[in-house]
Amino acid sequence: MGPTLRKSLMVFSLLLIILSSGCIGEKTTPTTPSTTSTSTMATSSSSGRITFPEDASPFGNLSLELKAPDCAFRWFKVTVIITNVGNNTVLILRPINMITLYFGLYDENGSELKYRGPVPTYLPLKDQDAVVLKAGNSLKRTFTLNTHFWTTENGTYTLVALYDTRNVKAETSRAVWRGLLEARVNVTFGCD
Repeated sequence: MGPTLRKSLMVFSLLLIILSSGCIGEKTTPTTPSTTSTSTMATSSSSGRITFPEDASPFGNLSLELKAPDCAFRWFKVTVIITNVGNNTVLILRPINMITLYFGLYDENGSELKYRGPVPTYLPLKDQDAVVLKAGNSLKRTFTLNTHFWTTENGTYTLVALYDTRNVKAETSRAVWRGLLEARVNVTFGCD
């Protein structure tokens, strides 16, 4: 087996492991503060196109929350929650790892560690990548990360999540919210 074929097989195997482990993202759950369910978008039956409510706006006030385990060893799950804290309905892009959502890791001195994890490259985003958030509603998404995405030793680090849609290419039928949100939490690596 030649070196080119061997390298291709290694890359394919690594990609297969990464995708099967769920490190790109696992689930998206819209949540509402009440027990009534709200429709966030509809699909037109004749064309299959997604249509958004008339009151969906690219303007609004959002907050970002990051939840992570206190201790992590190798693979660990983190959850980001984007909440519409304003009074109007906002059209946002889904949090997608390395597209609209970035995770950074900082040591105790505040120095950022170099990220060595997977980087998806599918762009531009389309209507199916947009979500309608009514006032008071949240979008919750869980991601699986690995301590090996950064060169780490045992110790406590600050994990930062940046939801950044300012320059993301999106070909959506309606304008989407553009801005930057940040959340951080401390995580200790090396726990069993």
